[in-house]
Amino acid sequence: MKVPKYIEDKMHRIARLHRQAHEEMQAIEDWLLRNGVSPDDLDNGGCLRCGDGESLEELEYGIDVTELLVAKLEAM
Repeated sequence: MKVPKYIEDKMHRIARLHRQAHEEMQAIEDWLLRNGVSPDDLDNGGCLRCGDGESLEELEYGIDVTELLVAKLEAM
């Protein structure tokens, strides 16, 4: 099977976008840690990575729950 160049380009783009998204998430997590959020809250199962539909995980899945997440963080 010959993989078309446009498919190869899409693969490169996906890798680049995921790397950029990871770097952005790391910057958010670093900021949260510096501003009083505990590491336990950021761990899987913690309140910021619990899969409740308004956690950091949703952003990683491409679901924009920013307003819900900001409200959750400001209530902590």
